[in-house]
Amino acid sequence: MSDRKNISGARKTGTESRLRTSGDPVLCLSEIIKLTGVAISRAAEICGFEESTFRKWFSGRRSPAKATVLAAIHSLESSDYMRIRLEEVHHIKRKPSGLYQMRATIDRGPKLVGVRITQGLGTRDLREALERRDLIIAALEKAERISNG
Repeated sequence: MSDRKNISGARKTGTESRLRTSGDPVLCLSEIIKLTGVAISRAAEICGFEESTFRKWFSGRRSPAKATVLAAIHSLESSDYMRIRLEEVHHIKRKPSGLYQMRATIDRGPKLVGVRITQGLGTRDLREALERRDLIIAALEKAERISNG
């Protein structure tokens, strides 16, 4: 069986590959919350838990079942709030295939209309997608500085 598929044959998500490397579902949940900049209270509300429950998980005072945390991660990743937040703040969105893509407008000055670009990021992992987006933006800014002298 391919390394990119899970037991049911479905494609692995970025979270599943992160879990395979770290092994700690609470750490993965914490990482998703930090990467997206969502407040813990809002994340807990989306997942259907009390904020105090999340805080106990993160502090280590309470150790949840792996299935419970995986359900929380899934509901958080698939929520409309997270989708909109990623699009508005980070200019990335998740395609139906699970891969992330970036959409951005390049400003070409006050008298010219900006150019809208869409670039596939080629990953299902949120951390990698954000890193690749940063690299693309840095390259575009560097190209803009070079062309303007």
